[in-house]
Amino acid sequence: MYMRNKIATATLWGFFSICVFVQSVFAQGLAPSQEIANRFKFAVPSPAVIITLALSVAAVIGILITIHLNSRRKHSLTEQEVSVKLFREGCVKSELGKEEVEAMQALAVFVPQRETEAHHLFDNHVLFERAMEAHVSRLVRTGAGDNQDDMLHAMRRKLGYSVLASDLPLASTRNIAVGQEVSVSVPKQGSHPRGGQVVRMSEFSMTVKLTDGMSGSIGADAGSSVMITFLRHGDGGYSVPATVCGVEAGKFSVYHTLKFTRNQNRKHIRLEASLPLAYRVVQYSDPDKKPTADSFKARTVDISGGGLCFIADIPLQMGDEVLMSLQIPGYSMGGIKARIVKEVTVEGKTGTQHKHLTQFMEIEAQQREKIVKYIFEKQREMLQMR
Repeated sequence: MYMRNKIATATLWGFFSICVFVQSVFAQGLAPSQEIANRFKFAVPSPAVIITLALSVAAVIGILITIHLNSRRKHSLTEQEVSVKLFREGCVKSELGKEEVEAMQALAVFVPQRETEAHHLFDNHVLFERAMEAHVSRLVRTGAGDNQDDMLHAMRRKLGYSVLASDLPLASTRNIAVGQEVSVSVPKQGSHPRGGQVVRMSEFSMTVKLTDGMSGSIGADAGSSVMITFLRHGDGGYSVPATVCGVEAGKFSVYHTLKFTRNQNRKHIRLEASLPLAYRVVQYSDPDKKPTADSFKARTVDISGGGLCFIADIPLQMGDEVLMSLQIPGYSMGGIKARIVKEVTVEGKTGTQHKHLTQFMEIEAQQREKIVKYIFEKQREMLQMR
């Protein structure tokens, strides 16, 4: 409103200036203008006519500006009405109670352009997490959050933000699922990372239980910083600097944060690893080539829950199918059927070799879990070293 008043005032002053300018020009230059008019034999309009024309033009411009401002105001009001309607519908659809509706309205205060965008709290998890972080921070500062934790957490469940789909990156540590395995270390201590598991989640903090069987605590007190790392299946690796808010026997709690690093984004986390591998071709993409019982040895270049890359002396073609046996530390697995999806020739010190990127076609669930667990442990160690 202030801006519209300012524009209107400036417009009126502009009209006034035009009138004064036109009047002064014709008052001072009427005689020379009349001489020029007599020479070329045309009539010069009187000052009153010219001023009238100038005022008419200014009035038209003013009307157009007023229409534009009114149009923008009506459009803004329409957007606000739509947003309010959608916000109310979101509350009803999510079956929010009176206190939960009030909490959502409190969150809406922290939405940029909240008059027209507040309803997106129901369909945008990033916007919701940012608003929740600001809301909880204010509750903590004012000491008014002691009795709101359960209500806020119930509201989160109703909105469907308790557990995110794996194809949605985490926006807050509040999105971490209970049961998530993590690794914990204390910066600058140089101690070995401790294994843990998220056992409790609230809107103010999360609790991690140490699960590595080692005695003692993590070596951090309330107010100190810890580094929490984990791999989220189907998403990527996360590294979270967090502040401890409570410590008890075998457990500790940390405040939530929006600030963390996401290290990878793929359906299956891929880890560089050199592991012994044996394979034989069971079907060629070329129908004229017949497979044999010959077995070949190779080594992996990298591995994931969905496939692996191995390097061998003999090239295979895209579409060839192989049956593989793989050895990871502490576990042997065989009967894994895979398809060659890409072959790359590389020159090395020992001569020409061939990298083969494969995709698993048939693999037992237990075998895949063993691979994923192995990748998790190795990736966790690497994250702690960065």
